[in-house]
Amino acid sequence: MMPMRRCAALLLIVVAMACCGSCAARRGDGAVDRKHTTPVRSDSDLVVLVHDEGIADPARDRRCYYRVFVNKVEAGRTGIGLESQRKEFRTVVDRNRHLVSIEKWVLDERKGRYEKLNNIEQPKPNFLYVTAGNDRIIVRFVVDHETRRAVVTAGRSE
Repeated sequence: MMPMRRCAALLLIVVAMACCGSCAARRGDGAVDRKHTTPVRSDSDLVVLVHDEGIADPARDRRCYYRVFVNKVEAGRTGIGLESQRKEFRTVVDRNRHLVSIEKWVLDERKGRYEKLNNIEQPKPNFLYVTAGNDRIIVRFVVDHETRRAVVTAGRSE
C-alpha cells in the first residue's frame, strides 16, 4: 500500500510541475527563449511629473497639486508642493493607448483650501496620448508660469 501512495504522490508532483512550471521556455542548451517568456510588469507603468518654470518672485510661488486623469477618469493626484517644485504621480495601466490629462489646483490662502484654477488659467496643452507596453512611461508637463503654456513630453525607461 505504501509504494502505491508514493507513486501517486510522485505522479501528482510531476503533473503539477508540468502544469505550473516556469513561464520561460527553455531551449535544449538551457538558455531562456525570449520569444516565449511572459513579460514582467514594472511596479508602476505610468509616471507623471509636473512643475512650473519661470517663477522669479518667491511670493508668487504658490502651493499646488495636480489631479491626474487617465482616459477621462480621475486616477489620483500628485503630492502638494510649490509650483516650482517637481510633483509626481505613479499608477499602473494596462497595455493600450491612454489619454493622460492634468488639472491644476492651487491653495487659496484666504479661504484655507485648494481650488481648481479657472479653465483659462489651466496649463495648455494639459493632455497627451501615450501607448503603454512592457516598459515604464514617463510623462512630463513643464509649465511656463507666465504664459501657462506647457511642454508635454513622454519617454520610456526600463
